[in-house]
Amino acid sequence: MDINDIRISPLLSVANSPDLVVYLLRREADIKIRNNLGETLLHLTVQARNTELVNFYLQYGLSANDKTLRGDTPLTYAVQSGFVEIMDLLLEYGADYKTTNSFNKNLGHLAVAKNQREACRRLVTLDINLNQLDRNGISPLHSAAGRNYCDIIKILIENNANIDIRNNATPLHMAADREECGDAAAVLLEQGAAVDVVTYNGDLPLHTAAASGNKQAVKLLYRKYFQIRKNRCGLTPLMMAEAFAKTVNGVLN
Repeated sequence: MDINDIRISPLLSVANSPDLVVYLLRREADIKIRNNLGETLLHLTVQARNTELVNFYLQYGLSANDKTLRGDTPLTYAVQSGFVEIMDLLLEYGADYKTTNSFNKNLGHLAVAKNQREACRRLVTLDINLNQLDRNGISPLHSAAGRNYCDIIKILIENNANIDIRNNATPLHMAADREECGDAAAVLLEQGAAVDVVTYNGDLPLHTAAASGNKQAVKLLYRKYFQIRKNRCGLTPLMMAEAFAKTVNGVLN
């Protein structure tokens, strides 16, 4: 049997069992073997949150910067799991904290997507780009706003993320666009988000909130900035509400 055949590799199957790993390595198993996703033993051990074995593999010479087929490094996995101790261990061994995956998402995007607040707090102490846009034009702050992750919104803004960063929409538009993200809209407004920025279609955040039925955001935006202003389709926020979300009509009438 070829112990380095990834289809049957015993080393991949016992990646989190130190004694068995050592036994196989003494019998010339390839420590740099990867599975069909391009994951190394280090990736698998980080996923399992096994600090002892992560340290072992790093000392044995596995790279903290090997990427999977999707472009994920072991540090990517540590960030997504929110395991700061393993993040720090990988950083000690030269893990690239500016890495991006095949979707141009950096570690900030990935921590936000998993709502990993402690990972975010650690990342903002590093020189990562909090304003980086992924392939879809989304920044970490856009992502947090569209998920109603209020604590992370505060962490990012306190560490100089651009509160009004734009692709087409701002983070405030993103929060306004989801009925369940009223709290995120409130936090962004408290932090000074601009209420008069328009999308390519001429939509204010108020237009967006009215169309989505985000009643909390409509109330807040109405108080902050209300003008009978039409977008490029000739629609006011009230007209948007009447067309898409009649539940907020009473606020705008």
